[in-house]
Amino acid sequence: METVAAAQRSYRRSVGVKHQRGQSLVESAIACVVVVPLFVGVYLLGQYMHVRQVTQQSARAAAWDAAVSSNVYATSGSLPAQNLAQDRMRALQFGALDTKVAGAAAPSRLTDPMLTTFAGRDLVLTNNVLLRTYTNAKSPALTEKVLGAITTATKSIGLGAFPPDPDGLLTAEVHVKPEHVTSRNGQAMSFMAPLDTLDLDFHGRTVLLADAWNAQGSGENDDGNPASGASPRSVRLSIRPLVISEYGGSSADKLFDAPFHLMGSIPFAKDIWTNNMDKVEFGKAGPDVVPTDRLAAYGKSR
Repeated sequence: METVAAAQRSYRRSVGVKHQRGQSLVESAIACVVVVPLFVGVYLLGQYMHVRQVTQQSARAAAWDAAVSSNVYATSGSLPAQNLAQDRMRALQFGALDTKVAGAAAPSRLTDPMLTTFAGRDLVLTNNVLLRTYTNAKSPALTEKVLGAITTATKSIGLGAFPPDPDGLLTAEVHVKPEHVTSRNGQAMSFMAPLDTLDLDFHGRTVLLADAWNAQGSGENDDGNPASGASPRSVRLSIRPLVISEYGGSSADKLFDAPFHLMGSIPFAKDIWTNNMDKVEFGKAGPDVVPTDRLAAYGKSR
């Protein structure tokens, strides 16, 4: 009897262990159904946040790049070619961190590691990163209208326009559309619904009011006289409307120069009170220019 009872107890224990194992498998399966999509969803939401951040960053970079472009200060209202600016943006903002800034070319595939899904597929395609709005316009501010009146007055008396570039309101808007999330073989992933089929359109917009009349050279000869054919956006011609002595023209400058040159030539006195007076040239523009790589080369100056 004891042997039979022991056998029965052993059988019940083995059956109980099997039931517990089966219950654990069921619980694990249920947990996976909930936890795996949650884990993947958090990872995907992090990627979407990254795309949103880079999109806004791209719009900001496009506007700032335009502000220092030679196209903008060479011709009023112009911009770099939009397709080239878009290619540069795709390469630098949506590429790998070690992408070279100089000579950045249009990429066939976005190499930012954050733009690859957990299934190894591209989250964003190159053609879905677009620089849609790209303009250089006049400012709608009241001060712009006031400057317009000043420009009319200064141009009427031969001093040129101030500022020489009435534009400078730079706008850049970038749109990025992520792909639907699929498996490695391109099949739908229903367990990710609705995150797998969202038609998202991230966009960032930057409006930059820039001082777009960057000086294009000094605009004068070595002797301080205006250079023939100087750009209207040169330093000399840009600041002429702001200099009172210029309202009398270059001939008036020479009248002011004469007495100062005389004072600077007096023996002994020039070493004490009138040092370098003989080199004074009214109307001469001698600015410090930084950065030089954005401006035309200056001539010699004494």
